Amino acid sequence: MEVTIKLRGTIATSSIGHQKLLDLNNECKKYENTTITFCFENLSWIDGNMVAIFGSHISRLKNENNLAFFADLSKARRDFSILVRNGFLKPKGQQKRFKNTTEVRLASFTSEDCDGYGQYIENEFLNHKNLVLNEEYKDEIIDSLGELFANYGAHSKSKMPLSLCGQYYPTKQELKMTIHDQGVGFLQNVSAVVPEITVDSEAIRWAVKRGNTTRPKTMTGGDGLYNLKNYLIKHNGILEIVSGAAYVTYAGIAGTEVDTVKLLRRKNIGTTINLIFKNF
Repeated sequence: MEVTIKLRGTIATSSIGHQKLLDLNNECKKYENTTITFCFENLSWIDGNMVAIFGSHISRLKNENNLAFFADLSKARRDFSILVRNGFLKPKGQQKRFKNTTEVRLASFTSEDCDGYGQYIENEFLNHKNLVLNEEYKDEIIDSLGELFANYGAHSKSKMPLSLCGQYYPTKQELKMTIHDQGVGFLQNVSAVVPEITVDSEAIRWAVKRGNTTRPKTMTGGDGLYNLKNYLIKHNGILEIVSGAAYVTYAGIAGTEVDTVKLLRRKNIGTTINLIFKNF
C-alpha cells in the first residue's frame, strides 16, 4: 500500500509548528505496512532544527507500524537543501556539495552512547562557527547539556534514542538547537516526588527551579535546566520546554525573567527542549 501526505504551510520552532508535527504523526499512525511519501509542494518553510522531532517520530513509526517513508520534492516551490545538508533527507546518487553551511547535523544517541553525545555537543554544536558563546560559561553549558543526557537515560523510560539538530538563521542572528526524546515526559517523574503537582506546566516549572531534582539524594546534579535557562536569558536567548500538553517558554523582557505557557491540542511525545542562542 502507498499513501501520499502533503506537507503544508510553515513548520517553525513554535507551539504551532510543534502541533503540526504532532498532527502529522497522528495522521501517519493510521497506517501499517505502508509506504508514505511526503509531498513538499505546499510546504513554504521548515526550520532545520525541527527535524530532530520529525525524524524521531519517523523512526518510531518505522518500528511500530512497519512504515517506509520517502520525500517528493519534485514540485517543491522552495529550496529545502537544508534537509539534505543536515542529514534528514538522503537522496540517491552523488550529492551536491554545499559551502558556508549553517546547520548542526541531525544526530541520535542511545543512553549508552555518552561519549558520542559528548563529542557531538563539544565538536559540532558548541564549536559551530555561528554560535557566539561567553567562554566564561562554556564549561557550565557543557555540564548542563551532559546532565540533560543523563536525565534522558535515567528518567525517560524510553528505548528510542535522543535526537538533536540545530540551525543558524543569519537574518535573525539566532542559532536554534532542538533536543527531543520519546520518554514519559516531566509530569510522571515530578509527581512521583511532589504528588501535589498534577499539571504539565507546573511540573516543568518545578524542574527548572534551582535545586529541584527527581534524582535520589545520593546522586549529584539537578541544576542543568536552571543553568541553561539563566545563561540564555542573560544573553538574550530563549529556553523552550515541551512536555505533555504544555509548551513553556522562558525569555528575558526588560531584564526580567518571563515564562509563558501555551497548551497543545495533542500531548507531546516525550520531551522537547529548544535552546535559542542570539548573537546580539
